[in-house]
Amino acid sequence: MKREYDAIFVIDSDKNEKEIEEFKNKIQGIFKKYKAEPGGPPDVERKELYHPIKKKNSVLFLRYKLTCEPQSIEDIKKAIKHEEEILRYAFWRKED
Repeated sequence: MKREYDAIFVIDSDKNEKEIEEFKNKIQGIFKKYKAEPGGPPDVERKELYHPIKKKNSVLFLRYKLTCEPQSIEDIKKAIKHEEEILRYAFWRKED
């Protein structure tokens, strides 16, 4: 049964627009591979951090809304686990 999820990716804010678009395309490809349907383009927000993540004080948050099977989330997590440009990520299921 498909469910709705939110996903957030934290990446370095030093990336230029082209690098950000390439990252978005890479994530979209992973979503497509594991049959996760994004609900449109991600919300992108630049943030200054109180506590650095991997020595980065400024980051970009990319928030996606997804519809997919629960197993797809586990597969996506495995696929992005070794992506160096992702500083942090989180997935959570939206309540019914």
